[in-house]
Amino acid sequence: APPLTSGVLICANASKDNDNMETINPNTKIVLDLEPDLYPDLDIVRQQLTARAKQLSIPNIEKHLFLCADQTKPICCPKEVGLQAWDYLKRRIKELDLEAKIFRTKTNCLRVCDRGPILLIYPDAVWYHTVTTEVLERILQEHIIGGVVVSDYAFVNPSTPSLFIEKAPLCASQTTAIPHS
Repeated sequence: APPLTSGVLICANASKDNDNMETINPNTKIVLDLEPDLYPDLDIVRQQLTARAKQLSIPNIEKHLFLCADQTKPICCPKEVGLQAWDYLKRRIKELDLEAKIFRTKTNCLRVCDRGPILLIYPDAVWYHTVTTEVLERILQEHIIGGVVVSDYAFVNPSTPSLFIEKAPLCASQTTAIPHS
């Protein structure tokens, strides 16, 4: 394959090197070509993404946390509450040295739109409501570190069938949940 002449480096904790690349450290650069017509070789793409996944410790991830925060149209909670929860989650995962095994993603909306912020933990498939900073700390300590679901705030928990909701509300005006019998 011809050498890459354009692209963008994708990396965490990077510093700007020039207009097209960022540097991970002085000796390592990874470039991802963004023009597929120039380099349609899927093996190269796979190699580049595999390298990126290793940098992010993706092969070691045990859980992925999705937090509904910074919504375009805040319905489930005030925007400030969602952003405060997001900032807290990022900081605590770092402080607890969980970054190598816990991935976190800020989502625009998880479509529950009631009693937010909403947190979804995979692969556990546990959904939490009212995820304030205090609730997040409990979830991190009890569920993520301790392995025990925080039942006070879990509204979907596959290990507790009575917590499955037959008809999930899609917006704040539809708040009636029917427990599965």
